[in-house]
Amino acid sequence: MPIAKVKDWELNVKANAEFVKKGIDTQHLKVSSTSGLVHVSGKIVFTGTKVDASVDAEVIGALKNVDRMIRIINGVKDVKYALSNWQKIGGNWNRKTKEAQ
Repeated sequence: MPIAKVKDWELNVKANAEFVKKGIDTQHLKVSSTSGLVHVSGKIVFTGTKVDASVDAEVIGALKNVDRMIRIINGVKDVKYALSNWQKIGGNWNRKTKEAQ
């Protein structure tokens, strides 16, 4: 029996759930998937007190964790980010400067 192909909408739901777990407001994000490639755009905004958004090390830790958890979702081939306030270059997360935003 062949393994069922994971639908892109399922990847979207599961990826959004990972952002919510880290206290990231998904109303400021757009998550879409095409053939297992997850695209995340928008702005990283934290809700609650899980992460102090003014402390880069805390935000970077949360983003690394979310990225890792999305990548292990069954059916995800890659994750691409187009965020207005953070960027991932290689394996490193960096806050965008005001001029770059």
